[in-house]
Amino acid sequence: MKKIILGLASAALVISMASCGGSQKANPNADKALSDSISILGGESMGYEIAQQWKQFVERQDSADRAKFNKADFMRGFKAAITTDTTNQSFVIGFNVGLNAWNFAQRQNQSIAQIDINTFLKAFEKAFTADSVDQAQASKVNSEFQQLNMRIQQIQMQKAQEAKANSPEAIANKNAGEKYLNEVKAKDAAIQTSETGLSYKIENEGTGDKVQKSDRVKIKYTGKLVDGTEFDKSSDEGITLPASNFVPGFTEGLMLLGKGGKATLYIPADLAYGVDGIPQAGIGPMSTLVFDVEVLDINPEPAK
Repeated sequence: MKKIILGLASAALVISMASCGGSQKANPNADKALSDSISILGGESMGYEIAQQWKQFVERQDSADRAKFNKADFMRGFKAAITTDTTNQSFVIGFNVGLNAWNFAQRQNQSIAQIDINTFLKAFEKAFTADSVDQAQASKVNSEFQQLNMRIQQIQMQKAQEAKANSPEAIANKNAGEKYLNEVKAKDAAIQTSETGLSYKIENEGTGDKVQKSDRVKIKYTGKLVDGTEFDKSSDEGITLPASNFVPGFTEGLMLLGKGGKATLYIPADLAYGVDGIPQAGIGPMSTLVFDVEVLDINPEPAK
């Protein structure tokens, strides 16, 4: 949402630049030959540059939408802008600010809260044409606007997460994880489940104090999906990281062990990578993970 706010704020820059320039009058002493050259070369240079950008822009569109973008329509818009009466500075400023507002509306209309142009125009005109600016009211409205943007963003993120959770792949993975956990727990009474939902089987609790979240741990581990696919494995020498650097279920499992401790952790998706998964590692949405882990050391001395 910051981009939207900054987009509207850039209107102030447009006004500042226009007011500094004042009405632009032609220089009666301009050199005709140089004027012709700068007109031709400037137009061609910009034309070639924009042509390349236009091509890239159109190619980024969905194939079904590409026909909506053509150079004839572009040229109509370009000519309307470049031939605008620049002696009417108020119109030019309003035109540029209007383009900023148009960009804001187009971006906003891709979200769950769309802009009704007529309603927007009435609200803008009411604030802009007031005899004076009530700073307290302006500050209040701006604060409410930013809070609303944050709320919209939160709702969109929540809906996106819900959509991911309800995808066929996520549902299949969640069901497979639950089925797997029910089966292994039915076969092995030594598997326990914590209040958070982490299931675990401790082979050896280890010695001394248990791992704390603030500790650095040296561990060996192998990570698998419920179908047995291995997605990660440490070296035989192990790795040393803060205990808090792992997914919540893994950290919770480490805190059950002391030095030398070994366990198998059965981590449900909500204590692992959730609806996002890690596609590049082969972990799909709502995947249950199984880790065999061994604590080699707690807060080991740094290697010299």
